[in-house]
Amino acid sequence: MEKIFDDVIKKVKEYQEITDEQWKHDLEVDIDFIKTDTSIPDNLLKYFDSFPVLIKEIIKKYNGDKEIEEEVKSKNKQLIDFILTFVKLKEFLSFKSEQVKTNYFLTQHNEEKIEFIQTYNKNSHEFLFCLLTEVPSFNFLKDLFYSCIKHSFTYNEYDLAIDFEEIEDYVEREEAKERLNKGLKLDIPSISIIDKELKKFEEEEKSNYINKCKKITNSENEIVFYILRESKRDSIRKIDELLVDTSADWTVIRFSDSFKKLKIRSTFKKASNIANRILYIMGGDRSFFYSPSDRQTSPYYLARFLANVLGGKIKNLELLEMKINPLSIHGAPSVVIKKESEVPLRESIDTLRKQHNFKSVVDVNNIEHIKIRFTEGKAAHIFTLKISNVSGKRTKFIELGGKPGLLKKKERLIDMLSDYHVYLNEGRKI
Repeated sequence: MEKIFDDVIKKVKEYQEITDEQWKHDLEVDIDFIKTDTSIPDNLLKYFDSFPVLIKEIIKKYNGDKEIEEEVKSKNKQLIDFILTFVKLKEFLSFKSEQVKTNYFLTQHNEEKIEFIQTYNKNSHEFLFCLLTEVPSFNFLKDLFYSCIKHSFTYNEYDLAIDFEEIEDYVEREEAKERLNKGLKLDIPSISIIDKELKKFEEEEKSNYINKCKKITNSENEIVFYILRESKRDSIRKIDELLVDTSADWTVIRFSDSFKKLKIRSTFKKASNIANRILYIMGGDRSFFYSPSDRQTSPYYLARFLANVLGGKIKNLELLEMKINPLSIHGAPSVVIKKESEVPLRESIDTLRKQHNFKSVVDVNNIEHIKIRFTEGKAAHIFTLKISNVSGKRTKFIELGGKPGLLKKKERLIDMLSDYHVYLNEGRKI
């Protein structure tokens, strides 16, 4: 028992070296509130009373034979600073996922240390895991902080995809397909390079928000970028001044499986654009991008949809153009079939298939884009559906393009095609 007291007291002194700025800005502890609240002796004593029995015993041993209450009320700075370290640690550990904390603690200690800690009452375990580590205190808490950010929230998942319209050469296309299936080998950039790209992104968005990369980790076949972005600015009008307050949210971007997979946790709608920009500055080809996993279309449903459109079974849709890359033709040139008369495009395609043995026209894997006319009432608008391949899957990523200002019309088209299991995505803006 004496040894654990000595070890903890020694470690607390190391924790006391963490500055208020580090507690506040790096560990997101409301240090200003703690200092104000605990400046009242009775409040500090309430914190002391809330600690586990073991922690209170350690504080009493540190204080010697003197009474805790008397020393706190007499403003014994040494004791107050000692207790405050536990207050800060308790506040840091609060409101963080129990499962994430437990998993982290178990990976940071050997079996012998874990068994030793678990011999004590359960409510003291978190303190002991933090106070009996051989890792420098600030690093230990900072790694736990980022582990909680990484694992405590739901992610949107994406797959690496390739835009074949960006690659005209047949050999380059085949090489790109191979890279798509195998994954990419890229260089991990520094934080300063990421910050420059984030600043450029905000300038192009004309948002002028502060956007900073706080950490990059590379382990377990996963590269993670932690980005803190200003999310909103609130202003309060006072009689003599205008008070402006800002808030920020975390964006976590996780690349895995040789960059074939991507997970994003963010409240920012354009976070995937940032992920694509990071991909490019790491050396990724501009023909590669990430597509949402839940907005991909099966070739079967795409073929069935096209058959319905060509057959005139969807009354307010008409196929106007199809760009294909038929691999059955020597050199695999891109071929564009357009409707330029009153003859339905279906008849033109049937003629190509029957008279010229152009069978590959019907293979959706060869289609690069289609143009359709969407009619509602008397109004008709033309939209382009751009089709890309997805890494490791047979699914297709389909981007919807059209004139600006047609948001409602686009939404109705997206909803309508969803009924046919064809999922459209707004065009990328990188």
